[in-house]
Amino acid sequence: MHSDEDRLAVPATGAMLSAEMRNLIDSEARQRFLDRLAKATAASADADEILKITTRLKCLRVL
Repeated sequence: MHSDEDRLAVPATGAMLSAEMRNLIDSEARQRFLDRLAKATAASADADEILKITTRLKCLRVL
């Protein structure tokens, strides 16, 4: 039989795991975005062009 402490620990552990998974998913998405951004801007040395590319990709990421 489980004590009250055991029953409270399970949801808390599950919630922490869910938060860790969300953080991992967010981190992976951020890394994919940064990789895509680096590839898209690598050939450009013009700051205005880099800003345009960055803005376009960031807007697409939000949508």
